[in-house]
Amino acid sequence: MTDPTVVATKLNIKLPSPESAESAESAEALVDPFAPAEVEDEDINYHHYSYSQPAVRLITPNGKKIQFIGFKFITADVDCIEYLDHEIKTGGIKGFTIGQTMSAKEADPLVSLRREIYAQFVADAAAAKAKIAAGNTDYTGADEPKPSALKPTTTKGIAS
Repeated sequence: MTDPTVVATKLNIKLPSPESAESAESAEALVDPFAPAEVEDEDINYHHYSYSQPAVRLITPNGKKIQFIGFKFITADVDCIEYLDHEIKTGGIKGFTIGQTMSAKEADPLVSLRREIYAQFVADAAAAKAKIAAGNTDYTGADEPKPSALKPTTTKGIAS
């Protein structure tokens, strides 16, 4: 197991000291470095729109920019959704189609993957803190299996 302090240093996260009285809650008190600027709710429905050309930019009457990249535009903005739905249904915009509605996990699978990896990191940090609290301060990885040693060989040995 990798030392959580090394991982925390690489991710620029401050781990609480093991002597702190709130060691049980300390793993949950870590700041999520992968959290988006705005907290995404898993219940948000994103709307997917497609266009017949690879890229196009529209400006709504409210002044919002809608940019289709790679034949698609995904949004949860109510103003953009209402504008595009109205324009497509009235035939004001040609070549656009209304796609399916998708969840936040389907719209950006990397966000959920980052959250899963970070949750595993927090769990590993909590396990390391439990070892420290139990008096085991061995971070040499003694409980992990050792990789097999590579033996030098020749090309003749590889070919056979």
